[in-house]
Amino acid sequence: MRILKILIFLPLILLTISFMPSLFKQFVYKYEVLVIAGGNSELEKSFESIVEGMLLSWNIPFRKIEVKPRSSEAEERLLKKELFLKDKEVLFTSVIITKKFDEFSDEEIKILKKVSKRYGVSLISFFSLCDRRSKDIFGIGNLSSEKTKSVAFYVKNKEKYLLGNLENEEVFRGGEFLKIKTKNAKVILKSKEFPIFFYNKFGKGINYYFNFSPETWNVFDGKHVLFRRAIFQNSGNGFIYFDLEGLVVLRCDDPLRNISWEDDQSYQRFYYKRMGIKDWKLLVDVLKKHNAGMSLAVVTGFKDDGEKERGDLYVKGERVKDRVCGRIFDSKDVKYVFKIKEKEILDYEEEFKGLKQALKIYENLDIQPHGFIHLNPEESWCNAYNKHNDSGWGVEFFHFFENRDIPEEYQKISVEESYKRIKSWFGTEPSVFVPPGLLVSSNTEKLLKEFGYRYYFDKFQLKKFLNGEYKTLNFVYVVPVKELDWWVKPSYKRAFISLPVILGLHDADFIYFGIDWFDKFLSAWKREGVKRFVSLGEFVGMISSKIYAEYDGRKVKLFVDISEPIGPKNLESSKFFVKKNMLLTLKVPEKWMRKIGKDTMEIVIPPFRENKIFIKEINFQKTN
Repeated sequence: MRILKILIFLPLILLTISFMPSLFKQFVYKYEVLVIAGGNSELEKSFESIVEGMLLSWNIPFRKIEVKPRSSEAEERLLKKELFLKDKEVLFTSVIITKKFDEFSDEEIKILKKVSKRYGVSLISFFSLCDRRSKDIFGIGNLSSEKTKSVAFYVKNKEKYLLGNLENEEVFRGGEFLKIKTKNAKVILKSKEFPIFFYNKFGKGINYYFNFSPETWNVFDGKHVLFRRAIFQNSGNGFIYFDLEGLVVLRCDDPLRNISWEDDQSYQRFYYKRMGIKDWKLLVDVLKKHNAGMSLAVVTGFKDDGEKERGDLYVKGERVKDRVCGRIFDSKDVKYVFKIKEKEILDYEEEFKGLKQALKIYENLDIQPHGFIHLNPEESWCNAYNKHNDSGWGVEFFHFFENRDIPEEYQKISVEESYKRIKSWFGTEPSVFVPPGLLVSSNTEKLLKEFGYRYYFDKFQLKKFLNGEYKTLNFVYVVPVKELDWWVKPSYKRAFISLPVILGLHDADFIYFGIDWFDKFLSAWKREGVKRFVSLGEFVGMISSKIYAEYDGRKVKLFVDISEPIGPKNLESSKFFVKKNMLLTLKVPEKWMRKIGKDTMEIVIPPFRENKIFIKEINFQKTN
């Protein structure tokens, strides 16, 4: 009788199971982010730009689609279930929506709800983009278009889930937000009793909402960390990423730079002798102590001012008798002896030997071009009345005094000749172009693109070539000073916990301030929360590597691809990770946290080349 009942109900049981695939299928989650953009308003475009800049800066793999406003009900839409799901694969762990929800159809809203609720895709959105049909996704009770401001946002729930070490309310700068109210959501930040950042459990999905206006995101602080962590946490499926929190890039400009022409008293520090073999050795000792990488942005050309009365010029040990203003020598072969100063010698030959030795004994140094001559390349400099007493002449890729572009032919020579010398002298290919003064002409970008540079500095911004154009990455640029208390200011603390810092040093800093000062400088920064000091070479190696991973509930399968071009000719010497270990962080899926005993794992990948693709599996069932 019991068997008969089972047989009677068996078809019904099988039919029920067939309509409940999500309960029995083991889905594979792809560690990638989808950005849904396409809004026409300034608000939507601002959020689109902010999100893209952050994802590029942190090297988070993402795909962007633009969903334009509908012209008719019959128009076919991009936002379909197939965009998010393929067989047993959930194609994105997070979907970031920078477009107003009221421009989605009812069917599209249903699809977004379904992929989050049933399949655990995490949805993230902002400020006033939500509408009444989508508010339950984020746990919003009452929507409001009424805006207000606050000077600071306060931490309501000091939980490790997202905040980590961000329990100090000072890290969250104030700004404009909306007077919305939540329903069932977990509020992390609030101001004037209104929620600023919160998340909501929505079926299998965990969705996040940032009630910050676009302008608020221009101040780098804890909100950027929360945004990044929301992506890594998603709905508990984990993520694999480069850990860029607390990262400082060290870039030292001006090794081998000609400073024989400059009398400007405000730049008096440049008149100290060049760093010699012993100086570079001491600097390497400090870098080794802190396990720090550094880039040396060198100047390979020496442009002579032709003035014998100022000093004697020696090239390869021979005094140059026929001095002509504008003539260019290889800086590594030059020694300059001042006549207008007391026995002061600029010995570039010894400096070059010190550089070569430093590179030989310490592998965490790399060489980048700092222009070619670090001087205005035009003939007008030779006849200028202020050629010796205004540092503006040191700008090579823009005419500082006439506020105009430098002719293209001069710039082309500088780009080509600096590359040739670095490759010849140091046996390596550079990866980042650093213009003197960080100023460029309107056509410089075109020349760098044609030559093949994928990264360059424009003012205090690092740009990356992507999809046919240079895009500005989000970083904090700072310049050191002698005092050792400046970085404890809250603004710099915020920089350390949000975006990587690029520290713009000069070789003269080490002589003017002292190498012991630099040692104390790095020690103090580490006490303030800096985790790692890296070179530009390692840094662009990180943000050029493509990381793909998938999680099937038992193991993570990781794919790392370093085949993306970096140096102008894409030589192997420009790729950091064919010579050094790669350090990645795995955000452990929630279900395995207790078993492993921590929420993250460090993954060390040894150097790899040939096809430049590395594949690794991490089986959680075998993890103790």
